[in-house]
Amino acid sequence: MKAVGLMSGTSVDGVDAALVDIRERSGRIKVKLIAFLTRAYPAKLRKRLLFVSEPGSGSSVEIAELNVRIGKAFARAALEVCIAADVDISSIDFIASHGQTIAHFPAGGATLQIGEGAVIAARTGAPVVTDFRQADLAVRGQGAPLTPMADFHFFRHARKNRVVVNVGGITNVTVLPRGIESIDDITGFDTGFGNMVLDGMARIITRGKASYDKGGRLARKGKVREDWLDTIFAHRFFRKKPPKSTGREEFGAAYLEALQKRLKAGSHRARLDLIATLTAAVARTTVRAVDKFAMPIREVDEVLICGGGARNPTLVQHFSSSVKPAGLMFTDESGVPADAREAMAFALLGYLTVKRRPGNVPAVTGARKTCILGKLVFP
Repeated sequence: MKAVGLMSGTSVDGVDAALVDIRERSGRIKVKLIAFLTRAYPAKLRKRLLFVSEPGSGSSVEIAELNVRIGKAFARAALEVCIAADVDISSIDFIASHGQTIAHFPAGGATLQIGEGAVIAARTGAPVVTDFRQADLAVRGQGAPLTPMADFHFFRHARKNRVVVNVGGITNVTVLPRGIESIDDITGFDTGFGNMVLDGMARIITRGKASYDKGGRLARKGKVREDWLDTIFAHRFFRKKPPKSTGREEFGAAYLEALQKRLKAGSHRARLDLIATLTAAVARTTVRAVDKFAMPIREVDEVLICGGGARNPTLVQHFSSSVKPAGLMFTDESGVPADAREAMAFALLGYLTVKRRPGNVPAVTGARKTCILGKLVFP
């Protein structure tokens, strides 16, 4: 089957589109990447999305209008990735779209991803699987993370204990014990903030001129403050046991504002120290969470890193130091480019949906049972 996976994360950078070929043999799904691209959101659109993503912001009219506009942006990305690969969109079996998350309240059984599937279907002429999270929430799951199902097929190893670390706006992990054969043996959960807070600090430090810390350069100018790390680690989310997921509701603009006030980080120098400290905290909170919650693995052989954070050398260096003696590698080395992993993952989840097979992992999300994810929209 040929499919296009579409994804935009909580960093709200733009749309990732992965054109893939999906084949199945002996219960293992193989997803081969044919082409991948990212289409950044225009600055004004990104600003609107960030605004409506903060709790209590955005009117129903604005969200409804954005739902259509983001659907159009996702459709364009799907068409463009096919053009880039010289593949006719009519040969695509389906499109799997995660959409753009603007709200995630698992405690209330609610989540919202915009990017209207009917718009994508109408503009591409392909069936579209969308709204993946709601089915898991309906059976009392967290609705996230959902990518561990794909990691099970992408990265499991007969002889090595592996941890897959995705640093997007939020950081999450998938723990795959050596020789794993069942999804019931997967451990996975959100470990805390990722690029979301680093992007926020970059905007504050540069007064809006930079939307993210390119190459980790701002973090390198600052000093990691161990006393500030203690304050960061005290957040209740880091103590919470899995299953757990999070988003801007806990680590958005209000969190950053309160943290700056508490640490008295109002000067330019102090803010450089804060982005340096938060960068180190992404790695340390992740490693702490794996150590605390990922038993029965006693020893990790390999840590595979992916997501936007994998392109931040300063952050990667913190991970490299924190995970020793385990080896750190990019998922690229296992055939899944770090930038494309989530879009490829949702293509795989879409494949399970069209085959009418469950896509969630109750051991990860806390759902009462497995369920078929997503809604299928026909053009």
